[in-house]
Amino acid sequence: LRILDFNQFKRNIRIIKPSNIAVILLFQSAVYILGSLHWSVLLKQAGIKRSFLSILRARISGFSVSYITPSFYLGGEPVRASLLKDDKVTYNRLFATVTLDKYIELFSKFPAVVAGLSLLIILFDPAVSLIIISGIITGSLIGIFLFLLIKLFNDKTFIDRFFKNLLRPLAKLKPGTVVRLYRIIRDFEKEVGIIIREKKYFYLATAIGVLVSFIEVLQTYYILSLLHSQNLIKSFVIFSSTIFSAVFTFIPANLGGMESVNLFIFTLLGFGVGRGLIYTIILRIGHLSFVALGLFNLMLSRIVKKRKGKKAQFF
Repeated sequence: LRILDFNQFKRNIRIIKPSNIAVILLFQSAVYILGSLHWSVLLKQAGIKRSFLSILRARISGFSVSYITPSFYLGGEPVRASLLKDDKVTYNRLFATVTLDKYIELFSKFPAVVAGLSLLIILFDPAVSLIIISGIITGSLIGIFLFLLIKLFNDKTFIDRFFKNLLRPLAKLKPGTVVRLYRIIRDFEKEVGIIIREKKYFYLATAIGVLVSFIEVLQTYYILSLLHSQNLIKSFVIFSSTIFSAVFTFIPANLGGMESVNLFIFTLLGFGVGRGLIYTIILRIGHLSFVALGLFNLMLSRIVKKRKGKKAQFF
C-alpha cells in the first residue's frame, strides 16, 4: 500500500461498471457449470443419478464452505456429498466421486499453469530464485499427479496399502478404531475402482477440467482489458501465479495471500500495484457472490429437509 498510487487507483476503479461485474459473474457461472459437468460424468459412472441442477447447487455450496473455512479449499467436500446423499447411495461412493473430482479440478489446471510459467521464464526474465521456486513447486505437483494417475489405473491395491502403512503406528494404541477405519478405506478403494474402470470417462472429466482452466485465463484477459492492459500471454502468466497463492489457502478466503501474490505478479509484469489491487477486488466480488449463493442454498436445503422430516413424522 505504501507504493500504491491512489489517484491511478481511483481512475481505474471508476472504469468498472455493473455490466462488467455481470460479465465476470458469467465467467464464474461457466466455471461452476463446467465443473459440475465433469463431476456429473464421475457420478454417472458411479451409478448415481442426480439432476444437473442439484449437482450444480451442491458444487457451489461446497465451494462456499471451502472458501470461508481454513481448510486448504477442502472443507466443503463433505458438504457436497451430504447434499447428494440419500438412502440408495453410500457415503463411500459419494466421497469417491468427490475425491476424484477434486483431483481433476486441481491437476487439470496444470497445462495452463505450465504454459504461464514457461512464458514468464522465457519472456520476462524473472529472478533466478523465482525460476527455481516455480520449477520445484510445479515439478513436484506434476510428479504427484502422474504418480497418482499411474497408481490408480495400474495398482488396484495402492490406496489399501498406503493407508495400511499410515495407520500401522496407531494399531497398537487403538486397534478397534484402526480396524473400522481400514474397512472404510477398503470400501472407498472399491468405489474408486468402479468409477475409473472405464478410463474414457475419467479422461473426459479431465478434458472438461482443462477447459475450465482456459476459461479462467480468458476471464483474466477480460479483466485486463477493462484496465486497458489486455495481453493474452500475460493472462496466462497471471493465471499461473495461482500456484503460489495456493500456499495460503489455510487462511479463510485466502485473505491476504491472494492479494499479495497478485500485487507481486502485476508489479513484475509492469502493470503496477493499483491494477493488481483492482484485479483482485473484481475477482473477490465474483467469488463472494457465489459464496453468498452457496450459503443461501445450504440454508434452503436445511429448511426443506426439516419440513420433510416433519411431514414424515406426521404421517
